Amino acid sequence: MQVNGRMFKRSYLGIDIGSVSIKLANSPVNIMEPIYGIAETPPGSFEDGYIRDIPTMAEAITQCLQGKDKFRGRNVVFSILSSDVIIRDMSVPSVPAGELPQLVRNMAQEYIPASLKEYVIDYKTVGMLNEGETQKQRLLLFAAPIALIDGYLELADKIKSNLAAVDVYQNCIIKADKLLRRGDYGNYLILDMGGMRSAATFFRDKSYAFSKLFDFGGEDITRLISDHMGIPRSEAEYLKKNYTADDGEMDMSSICKSFADELIRYVDYYISRYDAKGLEKVILIGGSSGFHPLREYISECLDLDVTAEDSFMPEPYGMIFNALGASMREGRE
Repeated sequence: MQVNGRMFKRSYLGIDIGSVSIKLANSPVNIMEPIYGIAETPPGSFEDGYIRDIPTMAEAITQCLQGKDKFRGRNVVFSILSSDVIIRDMSVPSVPAGELPQLVRNMAQEYIPASLKEYVIDYKTVGMLNEGETQKQRLLLFAAPIALIDGYLELADKIKSNLAAVDVYQNCIIKADKLLRRGDYGNYLILDMGGMRSAATFFRDKSYAFSKLFDFGGEDITRLISDHMGIPRSEAEYLKKNYTADDGEMDMSSICKSFADELIRYVDYYISRYDAKGLEKVILIGGSSGFHPLREYISECLDLDVTAEDSFMPEPYGMIFNALGASMREGRE
């Protein structure tokens, strides 16, 4: 299957499970006609990347698969985000491709606090580095506990699917960005506002630079709106999802200041480490990306253009970005 000049081996179903919602997306045949679905994450079924209630989670996914959208195939790839997944940016000597897996495994013990037998290890090549006269390969190392992966294996069986892979969110972001990017800017930040956490992925010259997780998400925004305005949580959630200018101004500095301050620190790190000219744009994705006060506040704090509807990301890709990236398997994948 070929999309935008890129050849994919077959059709995959990407599934991104979050604390609030489950997103599903097929490998795209036509970028403008995505096949996707969104379902509510059953309460108590998911925690920090682990499937806690497999039958209930499987029922929610199965109902979504049986919906109006005609999903193709049953080769499933899950996108995962967990504090127990180890992700390290590392450089290794430039060696023949056949020698790289063993080299990575030999070096992995340095980054993994337990026996390698307790982890599933993978890697992604993201570029080459020149260190004087020596050329090295830049890799992202991924190590996930087998106990975490086993839950996804069982979940795939429950939804009568073949588990093709489990992919980390950084890799899913990188792949979806590469497919959808249309803008002429090269230095940017994709900020994914999830229900319980946010993930910032920085790009330099249109290539992955680094990423950072924040323990702040849409649920925190709802709680802080509720506390700030003295209204029930249900009203705060409705206001967050349906906010308009007629609702009046909202003092986001009292709601999101600590998150913004931490984000500023990593933008400063990006400038000092990668590019003195700084970022050109912030693209906001995820469930809280449509909350205009948040967008405006981040824009003011960073002094940058912040957008949720970007030229490379037409609706609904802001919500299914990670699921789309998971559905894309090519090359050694």
